[in-house]
This record gives sequence, structure tokens and C-alpha cells, in this order.
Amino acid sequence: MKLLLVSHSSGLYGAEKSLLTVAKGLVNSGHDVSVVIPSNGKLKVKLDEGGIPVIVWKYYGWLGKRHRALKGFYRLVFNFFSCLFFCLVNRVKVDVVYTNTVTTPFGVFYSFFKRKKHVWHVREFVHEDMGAEFDLPKKMTSRLYFINHCYSIFNSSAVSKKFNQYFGFHSSSVIYNAIEGIEKRVCVEPRNLERKRANKILMVSSLHEGKGHLDALNALTSLLKTYPDLLLTIVGSGNYDYTEKLINFVSENGLECNVDFKGYVDNPIELMVENDIFLMCSRNEAFGRVTLEAMSVGCPVIGANSGGTPEILGYGKYGVLYNQYDVEDLSQKVISLLESQEEKERLTQIGPLRAKDFSCKVMIDKINYVLTRFDSNL
Repeated sequence: MKLLLVSHSSGLYGAEKSLLTVAKGLVNSGHDVSVVIPSNGKLKVKLDEGGIPVIVWKYYGWLGKRHRALKGFYRLVFNFFSCLFFCLVNRVKVDVVYTNTVTTPFGVFYSFFKRKKHVWHVREFVHEDMGAEFDLPKKMTSRLYFINHCYSIFNSSAVSKKFNQYFGFHSSSVIYNAIEGIEKRVCVEPRNLERKRANKILMVSSLHEGKGHLDALNALTSLLKTYPDLLLTIVGSGNYDYTEKLINFVSENGLECNVDFKGYVDNPIELMVENDIFLMCSRNEAFGRVTLEAMSVGCPVIGANSGGTPEILGYGKYGVLYNQYDVEDLSQKVISLLESQEEKERLTQIGPLRAKDFSCKVMIDKINYVLTRFDSNL
């Protein structure tokens, strides 16, 4: 089957890493895969390394926060004519168009012009996690969403519930994300839980308001009363204003010796191995690849009881859940885990076993099953 995968960006964060994993898996399954991205970037480098054809073509998303009426109209018109010109210039043979997120309509336009079936792989809540809204009114968004629609894949049950309520029930299924090499990674050496040093906590995410860094920092100010040497490492980059807000909070509260901003790290696995606790404070994380990565190397996870995080943590079986927005509850859960050697050992041992449920083979087999359901009608 000839597939065109559409990425909303050329970066290399969670959604783009998931697209890379899907592309490789589909190629290994015998599909003819090409990927279109809106600009040059780290994703193109990785696709080139994997020998997957990449087309760089300018287009935009269809989400916004401010001035959506004006900016949204411009984005819609630009995407429409950009895609039309793309169809005239690029003679890519395609059976199915697969859009990696719900944040760009470029794949919908392409499937419309080429009269091909379209698959959405929805990896975000939009408003709840990104603080954005669709440019178009709900009815218009829904009509565009279902142009040449044949299937929706959601990366968590929480996301599925949201969009089935938003658009109405339609052909869809939940297929969890996967991490490449996770089968090998679960064979790590046991952690030295008795090592003599300060306790270390890690957060890995893009720096945006909804990721909950301020909750972690506020909790830290309370935790330092009990653990004065506690170190919080924050990995990621993102919104400039929000980053400055975090830096100012650290400075104003005298946390410079207890907070380490690492910036973007291409592979944070080594940091996960070195830390005692991984925090997932995102207020509505659709899935959370980094949560799964931390579990895969035996780093105990404390996560907000919202979005897709409870699903990964088995609603408390494979990690610790705290009440969303409740800084005091987060602090208490951290203290309880740091003081419970037995619970730390249990999560260290059970985390990698849980991670096996999210192997690439499981995910690709499910996606291939979806594709075979309508292959005969192509």
C-alpha cells in the first residue's frame, strides 16, 4: 500500500517521534511510505537516516489562540492553495493519506484533491493540553474533518472520548503510542536504590503552560523543608515567555541550587536512569511518551490524574497518581514515595514490565489491521 504521512511540524518532540516510529514500522511491514513536512528540521534528518522519502512543503496548522478569525482565514486559504499546487507539482502515487496529528488540515485537502481515503491519528486534546481552538466554527471543522474520512486513531481513551463527544461517534479505535527498542530497554540492570546522595526528580516536556512545571516548582518549595538537598531537573525547551516565567520563579524563591534547567535533550533516557522519581505534571497529557520511557528504565513515575496518564499508569497500579492542580497532594505523594523503599522497589520492577505492553510490534500490528479493513476498497 502506498501511504503519504503528513506531519504538522519538522521538530522532534513526542508527536514527531511517534510519526517516525510509525513510518519505520510501516516500511518494515512492506508499505511504500513517503512523508511530507512543512519545513526542514530534525525530523527530516531522522527520516533521511532511515531511508524514508521526505517532501518539504510549506503549510500551516488550523489551530490558534488569538485573532483566530483573521489568522485562521489566512491559514485556511494558504493551506488550500498550497495543497493544490503541491498536487500539481508532486506526482506521488498514494492509496491512503495519514495525518499524524489533528493540528493541520493539509492531509485532508490532499485527500480531497486526489480523491483518496484519509486517516487521522489524533495525538492531542487541542484546548485542554495546548490551550488552543480550531480556527473554524465547530460545524465547519467537523465537515472538513470528515472529508474522505475512513478512520480515526486515538492515542488514548481519554482523547477518544473527547473527540467522539466533539465530532460525534465515528469509525475509530484507540492505539497507544510505542517506543522503539523498548523490548531491549526493559532489560536494564537493577537500580541501586540505596546509593548515598541527594534525591533527584526529573521532568521532561516542552516548556508550555499546560505542562505543569509551576506545580512542580511550587511543590518543590514545600519539599525542601523535608529534603533540603532535593534536586529537580527540568528538560525541554519551548515558549519564551513561559520559560522566563519559570526562571523568574526559581530566582524569586531562591531555588537556584535545587533546580537545573537542561534545555532540549535529544535522548533523555540516561537522565531517567539517574533520577529517583519522574514527574508528569501535564494537566491534560494526551498520552505521554516520556512517561513510558521513564517506566521502561525503572524510574518510578508520579503523574497527574488526568488525560492519558492514568491509562499508562494502570490507574495507580504501575505508578503514583496525584490530584490534578493539587500541589499539596503532589508534595505528599513525592514524600511518601521517597520514604517508602518497598514502593520504590515495586515500581522499579513493575515499570519495565508494563512498558512491554507498548512495543512497536503491538502498535504497528494494530495500525496494519486498521489499514487492511479498507484495503480491499481502495
